[in-house]
Amino acid sequence: MSLGRGNLVSVRPIDTDPEVRRRQVAFYRGLSPEERVDAAVEIAELARSTTLAGITARHPELDDDGVKAELLVIMHGGLGRTAAGVALGR
Repeated sequence: MSLGRGNLVSVRPIDTDPEVRRRQVAFYRGLSPEERVDAAVEIAELARSTTLAGITARHPELDDDGVKAELLVIMHGGLGRTAAGVALGR
């Protein structure tokens, strides 16, 4: 990890070639603010759908509410566990 632009923490992936990473950073820096928001939303939606698919594969016994509750726990830890319990009436 290192401090990036604006003193935000930048995590350098260990499985990405440095030249490819440089190109990724240049690409994202070239986007307008609106395009950055769109890209972030798309990435977040992809991560959410991938996580839901993984939960469903690992826990076929869960109904939709159970899968969503597990997603809350994965995303938010203890706070997610509390929210999931409330959502499921526990």
